[in-house]
Amino acid sequence: MKRTYFLVLLFLCLLGCSSDDNEGPKAYFPVEMVVGNTDGSDVTSTYSLTYNAKNLITVINIERSSGMSTSDFRLEIAYNSSDVLEEIRTIGEDSESVVRFTRDLLGFLTEIEITDVEETTFLEVNIDPFNNEYTIDGLYAILPITLGFDDANVLEYVVGPNVNERIIEYDPSQEGSFANVRPQPLLLIFFEIFTFGIDSEALSYMSPILTTFVNYDDGEDIEYQNFERDEAGNLISFEHPIGAVSRRYSVSYQFRNL
Repeated sequence: MKRTYFLVLLFLCLLGCSSDDNEGPKAYFPVEMVVGNTDGSDVTSTYSLTYNAKNLITVINIERSSGMSTSDFRLEIAYNSSDVLEEIRTIGEDSESVVRFTRDLLGFLTEIEITDVEETTFLEVNIDPFNNEYTIDGLYAILPITLGFDDANVLEYVVGPNVNERIIEYDPSQEGSFANVRPQPLLLIFFEIFTFGIDSEALSYMSPILTTFVNYDDGEDIEYQNFERDEAGNLISFEHPIGAVSRRYSVSYQFRNL
């Protein structure tokens, strides 16, 4: 009888502990974004995001499909003991490369090292800490390039002689898809250099506030519209016109512990 009583108390204790864990603060985090034209034309890209226990993005799987053709690659993102991004490993179908970020004693980014099977390349980084501006230079054709961020590390502009310069506008009164995700300027720098900003735009520049407009210097501006939210207030879809069709962005979320 005593043993049965003890087991009941143990069960109730475990149940209570489990309930306490589940009742902690939670929030929604984007885990998948699908981007494609509403008429099915052009490339459709699917982004699948994985987080660690601290809700830092650790993996981004990117799949691109067009007709019968599909390609995919995987980004594995590593952080140091202070939760600062220090490495991005790209794993493709038949290739692999590693991008490492080097900092000085004050923690400022000074160099980007890219290693693949053939060679190692170094890019120089200059930071204007007063304007939160990063300028990257090196042998890549897209360089030099400058990215400017606000005080919350939200991307504001991209400029350079070899890029399609742009200014990104937001509505700070409304949450974006990445409202609960820590902004990562280095991830946006990575996308700008290695995928010409295609992926950062597809992910709406990974902003915690709502991206509304992108002003390109070539006049091909993007105006996001038709925003839809679920019952919890999460942004689940939006689009922007491309000629006679529209490009639609659909977002799925996971409810996670903070």
